Amino acid sequence: MKKYVCILLMVTLVFSILAIQSVGAAAEKNIKLTFWGWGPQVDAINNIAGPAFTEVHPNVTVEAIAMGPWDLMDKFYVSMVSGEGLPDCAQLVRRVMAKYLISGLLYDFTDFVNIEHKGEFLESSNKDVTSPDGKILAVAYDYAPSVLYYNKELADDLGINVDEIVTWDDIYNIGVKVSNENPDIYVLPLAYPGGSWGTNFWRFFIQSSGLNIYDDEGKVIRDNKKLKEINRFYYKLHTDVNVIKTPVNDPAFYDAIREGKLLFLPGNTARSAEIMQQAPELKGKIGVIPWPLWSKDAPPLCGVWGGEGLVVPKKGPNAEMAAEFVKFLSTNEDALINGIWVIAGELPSYQPLREKIPEMRLETFTTNLIESVIVREVSPWNFTSDWAQTEKILGDNLDAMMVGNMTPDEMWDTTEAQLIKMLGR
Repeated sequence: MKKYVCILLMVTLVFSILAIQSVGAAAEKNIKLTFWGWGPQVDAINNIAGPAFTEVHPNVTVEAIAMGPWDLMDKFYVSMVSGEGLPDCAQLVRRVMAKYLISGLLYDFTDFVNIEHKGEFLESSNKDVTSPDGKILAVAYDYAPSVLYYNKELADDLGINVDEIVTWDDIYNIGVKVSNENPDIYVLPLAYPGGSWGTNFWRFFIQSSGLNIYDDEGKVIRDNKKLKEINRFYYKLHTDVNVIKTPVNDPAFYDAIREGKLLFLPGNTARSAEIMQQAPELKGKIGVIPWPLWSKDAPPLCGVWGGEGLVVPKKGPNAEMAAEFVKFLSTNEDALINGIWVIAGELPSYQPLREKIPEMRLETFTTNLIESVIVREVSPWNFTSDWAQTEKILGDNLDAMMVGNMTPDEMWDTTEAQLIKMLGR
């Protein structure tokens, strides 16, 4: 009997050892993470963050696959819902990702953001990636706040001291004077037809005044008197002064910049990199000042247009390891500073690195870019699951206003009614 017990114990021991070895081998098996993305993030992952992650996890490699952002968004949504053809992780356009925030389908980063890194991610960006049930289902990776670019040589020739510009009234008064005295100079650009670009450009003005279209429950804010006031000013600012009215990124727009005929360019920080690509000969000739205030004693707010959310589908091939990579990527200095900031002009949402940038004295294509950013705060904005439809309604009515088919008040009354009726908001 003892003999059989000993044999049984030995067999059990052997199987236990084999099981432990099997688990160890599984833990060390080679893993290849796939990341769907676009722009400088792809290069930053393949050349910087991916290899750095492999140093920490030698059995893991990361491949970022470049796709068009809108094709990526559509393909990811279908894959996320069906559970088929999923990547391990992806970057999504934050302003239109509300409909993706489904708790049962995406990895939950709430503890990572709210406990492990409490207060370290930009709060207004966290709001964009929080599901209706209060879970943070993506990590806000970056953001591109609004600033005001200007042609330095042209401003000097016109005798404009940009250091004296504080408010939007200052810009308006300068614009009227320049337009009256120099009819060949454009004071501002106007994207027409506007579409998504024109809508988000307009949103800079509304957001920086601390306003919203929707309330926290996603309902249209009725009888929005302050918004109508800002909309009247927006109309006046673009009709009482000379504007260059072109489709988005039309060659005529960049020709005006190259030829020194455009004085001011409201835009986000990513515009710096875009100007560098389109007009590299203007290096050092384009300056930046902080987004103007709505009055001298107004809160120092700006808008934001740009920024991604990093997501991990729960049904993805390697969800847990992919989540570790997203956590790593969203706090990795080389990827965030040398990748998205230096290359793309987008700031890290991870504030410890965002606050480190001014100390690093990094050169940017346009001068005083970071100095103009750090004196402003991003005003929170309420996106909805049908934000793309909101942009379409807004864009059509903005275009109608700018060609004189609606007054500014009629434009907003029409927009408000359509958002309520057509979107059920």
